[in-house]
This record gives sequence, C-alpha cells and structure tokens, in this order.
Amino acid sequence: MVVAIPTTRDSEDSAIDPRFGRANSFVLFDSSSGKLVETLPNPYADARGGAGIQVCQMLINKGVKAVVVTQIGPNSMSMLQSAGVKIFSAPAGVTAKQAFDSFVKGELEEITEIKRR
Repeated sequence: MVVAIPTTRDSEDSAIDPRFGRANSFVLFDSSSGKLVETLPNPYADARGGAGIQVCQMLINKGVKAVVVTQIGPNSMSMLQSAGVKIFSAPAGVTAKQAFDSFVKGELEEITEIKRR
C-alpha cells in the first residue's frame, strides 16, 4: 500500500507539515516493503485556492491508499474518502519516517470525520 505524508522539506527525516494542501512536499512510502518510494514537491503549495483538492487528485493519481496527517480540511477529507483513501492522524512534531513507522505498527488512529474544537 502506498502511504503519503505531507512534509516541510523533501525528506523522510522532515517534520510532518500541518498544512496538508499547502505542504512543501509529500513523501510516499510502500507499507509492504517499508521503503521510501518517492518524494513529491507540491506544485499547489502556492495556489490561490483549491490546493487541497488538487493535492488529493495528485496523490490519488499516484496510487496512494492512505495518508498520515496532523490535520486535514473537510474538502480534502471528503475527496480522499470518496476515492477509498484512508486517513490517519499522527502527533505534531514527528518526522515523516517516525509517523510511517507508527502507521506500519498500527499505532495511528484512523480519522473518519473532522473533529471540531
């Protein structure tokens, strides 16, 4: 399964970017092999609007089946869920690699709805 994680830099050792649609880049891991598959710069980071939706389409086109985020907006969540992509929550401040390792171990909670504060 391909797992995407938004990052502040294009590295698996980078912190998770809390801005899903405007993240600097995304790292893609293969959960079967545990390997980094690809690092994608986010071409929509500076888009005037709709960055999250465009990012979702990019990730869906790449075959992503799960994303690990610290937060995500309702439009992005809806689009990913409609495409069968699962969304998991990671704590703020961890690296993409740490979050992926937690995902593989089954330690992350799946997000199925936006929790209002």
